[in-house]
Amino acid sequence: MKKLFPCLALIIVGCGTPKVWYQPGKTALDAQRDLAASKAEAIRISNPFAAFNGWAWLGQSIDRDEYVKQAMAARGYKPTPRDTVPDGPNYPKP
Repeated sequence: MKKLFPCLALIIVGCGTPKVWYQPGKTALDAQRDLAASKAEAIRISNPFAAFNGWAWLGQSIDRDEYVKQAMAARGYKPTPRDTVPDGPNYPKP
């Protein structure tokens, strides 16, 4: 029982406020568009035929979710607690 409590505490803490992709000055619609563009890029790059478009240097498959996270960060978005963002429920989740 003593070992179970810390595990439960971590689970409860980890299930805190949901996060959304947020960047000050951008609307929820902007965030949704940028997320869709990031996902499309991840699909295009992970496609084996993408090598014909100059992506031969990758040489291996990529983790699409990780690529999307990096692309959104490169666009200036950060995972932010939804309740701290104006109009938070309309922003996409990371």
